[in-house]
Amino acid sequence: MHHRFAGTGTRALVRSWLVALFALVPLVAPVARGQDIECDRENEREIGTVKFVGNHAFSTDQLSARVLTTPSSFTRRYFRVVGAKRCYPSVGLGPDVAALKQYYQNNGFYDTTVDTVVTRASKAAVDVTFRINEGVPIHLDSLKIDGLDAVVDTANILRNLQLKVGGRFGRDLLLADVDTMMTRLRNGGYPRADYFPSYTVNKAQHRATVDIQIIAGPLAKFGVIDVTTVSARNGPGEIDTNVVRGLLGLRTGQRYSARALAEASRNLYNLGAYRHVGLEIDTTWQHGDSVADLHVDLREDLLRQYDQQEGWATLDCFRVNAQFTDKNFLDDAQRLELTGRLSKIGFGDPTDFPATRDLCRRHVLEKDTASSVLNYYAGATLRRPTLFGTHWVPAYSAYTERSGEYQAYLRTTYLGGDS
Repeated sequence: MHHRFAGTGTRALVRSWLVALFALVPLVAPVARGQDIECDRENEREIGTVKFVGNHAFSTDQLSARVLTTPSSFTRRYFRVVGAKRCYPSVGLGPDVAALKQYYQNNGFYDTTVDTVVTRASKAAVDVTFRINEGVPIHLDSLKIDGLDAVVDTANILRNLQLKVGGRFGRDLLLADVDTMMTRLRNGGYPRADYFPSYTVNKAQHRATVDIQIIAGPLAKFGVIDVTTVSARNGPGEIDTNVVRGLLGLRTGQRYSARALAEASRNLYNLGAYRHVGLEIDTTWQHGDSVADLHVDLREDLLRQYDQQEGWATLDCFRVNAQFTDKNFLDDAQRLELTGRLSKIGFGDPTDFPATRDLCRRHVLEKDTASSVLNYYAGATLRRPTLFGTHWVPAYSAYTERSGEYQAYLRTTYLGGDS
């Protein structure tokens, strides 16, 4: 048995579609499970327990995730009043058996057999047992990885791979190792890295050989970093492009890294100043394969925001909260938040007028010393986008406050700070 996977061109496109298809499976599977095991009809058999016997290579939790058959919830099984009731699958246990065998085969067990036993647990419920004979796994006779001779730091690319000569072979293990190597290459300066894996399995002898051809491509560095910014009103961006370049954490001449691009995007989104952040590498490679120009496309959000809340409460009388936010303070992408809060308005000194005191719960508040004065809070918080180019986001706060709890305390902080 010989298998080969697509690499570039049309084959790469096919592989991309397959990856996308399998990525959707976890999203679709829960829907299918909910539909197939719902107890819609009368006299359906409820599932009491689901057991796996004979499994050694994989845990019960790992196998449970591969089957449709699911027991009713704990509260349903033991209290019978609340909880999810799940019944015997309308399609039977055949699909579960096939799924378990396929899972074992993908992990190197080509001889695995699965039997099922259904026993009555009560008048309306059954227990399901999957009896598994794992068989002898496929072992790896040889592992050949070509194409890394000219790669910088080859040892790191090959570090801690799952496939090892003499160890268990499995298609899932192979794909996981390939994905690991591609991630490391693209984070290490090789944006065009690709691969051609193939393997041969001898079922009778339980042996396999693997040949992985790596096409690393040239080592690339970041070239020109071009920034285009549009404001929330479709005009020129307010945050200076030089400030943006500093927040990216990237510089011209730095070795290309897919991880660095993801972190740069996250840094910009974390500002809360952008509705859209797009980072694209120039696919035309105008300066040669060793230079990756970067285009940064940004759409700003509204950079200044004011929020206010007013209300009346039994023990606070009239109250108001307000906050002003400047997301580009001093034109340096710093975030300044000014916050104010007042309560006991109309009852506490110096806002205690006879007319307003009668609007509050006067007979209650007059018993409370904490309500005799206005409660307030005024604070300012400054958040820098990063500290010295690191991932730290420092914040500095200063505030003044008077707060009280009904018939408990009245506390005043004339000046406080935090960082």
